[in-house]
Amino acid sequence: MRTRLRLALVLAASTFILASCGQPEDATPTQIEAAPPLNVILFVIDTLRADRLGCYGNDARPSPHLDAFADEGILFENAKAPSPYTATSHASLFSSTYPATHGVWNRVKIPGAGKAKAFPTLSEKADTLAEVLQREGYQTAAVADGGFLTDRRGLAQGFELFDSKTLWVKNRMDRALKWLKDERDESQPFFLFLHTYEVHYPYLPDAKYVNRFAGGYQGPIRDAVEEARDFLASNPVQNPIGDIQRKFFKPFFDNKDISQRDKDFIFALYDAEIAMTDDETARLFSYLQDSGLKGNTLVIITSDHGEEFWEHGRFGHNQIYEEVLSIPLLIQVPGGPKGIRRADPAELVDVMPSILSLLQIDTPAAAIGRDLDLANANAKPLARPTIAQANLPHIQTSWTNGSQKSFFEGPLRETSFLFDLNNDPQEQHDLSNEPTGAAIIMQSKKQLEMWLQACVTRRIELGLEPGINSIHQFTAEQARELEALGYVGGE
Repeated sequence: MRTRLRLALVLAASTFILASCGQPEDATPTQIEAAPPLNVILFVIDTLRADRLGCYGNDARPSPHLDAFADEGILFENAKAPSPYTATSHASLFSSTYPATHGVWNRVKIPGAGKAKAFPTLSEKADTLAEVLQREGYQTAAVADGGFLTDRRGLAQGFELFDSKTLWVKNRMDRALKWLKDERDESQPFFLFLHTYEVHYPYLPDAKYVNRFAGGYQGPIRDAVEEARDFLASNPVQNPIGDIQRKFFKPFFDNKDISQRDKDFIFALYDAEIAMTDDETARLFSYLQDSGLKGNTLVIITSDHGEEFWEHGRFGHNQIYEEVLSIPLLIQVPGGPKGIRRADPAELVDVMPSILSLLQIDTPAAAIGRDLDLANANAKPLARPTIAQANLPHIQTSWTNGSQKSFFEGPLRETSFLFDLNNDPQEQHDLSNEPTGAAIIMQSKKQLEMWLQACVTRRIELGLEPGINSIHQFTAEQARELEALGYVGGE
């Protein structure tokens, strides 16, 4: 392994230098203790849009512990997801390839099968972050919240422990801490992947968090939340989230005339879920501090996508506007930069090569992301376009170069929009029909077509064609979880 080889060479060279600097022949050789390899924790808070954290500007400040974490590390102000979907973004995160290469969409339509969907799975030929670290002697564990984070999607590759069940943040944090405290092999460095759906709809935070952010609201959605929480506590079926969505929330969320007051309450519920998750994350931070692991553990906190609250006519995460693509990316490197805010673009595909570079481990040939140079407080900004894709309910692709975001809809990119994110961060003013805008759209489309073709070529050359599952190939429990999260049936 390259890392161990380098360490051996450094130790050998150190011994030679000491021997040649006048030590008596009978002197006891100086013992050089090598620093242990860094541990790695990667925590994905599903559906967390960046602008709802205090450190990204939310005045409600639901995230004091994450904000403090950011103050002691690196915050990327312009981090982007490659898609609005859980399975798709995680496949990009784990393999450092774009959706156009790995093909792991949440769901794909089956021609001639009506509303039936198939579920692509990451190719076994993909070299994932967990597989690379496992080969380097790391103990690997994943504690995730079920749904699309399953072995049936190819996302368990390289993990010795893969515990993925929809049990929400407190349970998942309990499980992760148990593994850290009682189950890991302390003679090995570790890679822990942690994931929670707590911030994912439907929002059912504990009552104290609801009162903190929306104590003054009295209305039908508050009644629905309280009834849903009671239903969840008393229903014998594990995680009947699908029933809760249909029974308590669907009438409100499908109502195009929902009042602004009700929308504000729903947004407050989202903040309340963030606060609840933030408090649970504080338990992880405390353990790392108390156990002494903090000084030797790289910690990365991010999300797979954000959430739209009707800014562009929809609720949820199936469009590639900024409220869905802009995600937090917070990183602490032991002994590394502190209090750094970086404005250069970063993508989930960059996480894997950045970790491996820091650990001095070779990055797989298929990885397309860039090294963010995490150990360098004066890292050179990376100027490059960022790309996002969606396949359902309709095909969408975006190409963002600097502040200019070209947004295309349709398989042939036949509908286009152009937004200037510096002057119009909410993407409300389409510039595509202006003289300069039309030229930018034309150039972006040309670059995008070349990029898409390169991705397809890369997929073929590397043998990364995804496998395809039907819902019948999931276990009964996994199928229930997918239905509970709203991923089976409809769009």
